[in-house]
Amino acid sequence: MSRNEHRDPVKGPFEWLFTLCLLLLGSAIALNLAIALLAQIWPWLVLFGLLAGTVAAALWVRSERRRRW
Repeated sequence: MSRNEHRDPVKGPFEWLFTLCLLLLGSAIALNLAIALLAQIWPWLVLFGLLAGTVAAALWVRSERRRRW
């Protein structure tokens, strides 16, 4: 039998705490990276959103004006 078969499936508290800390650290780094990237592109996102809203409003006004009574 190998060593892995005799291992307890329930992890010890230190291993559990270490894993939790690594997950929290990775999450913090990923969140920081996402915010930094979003800070660089948010003006473009706002611009494209305004452009899409303007086109949608123009198409709606055009369809309302062409509709007959």
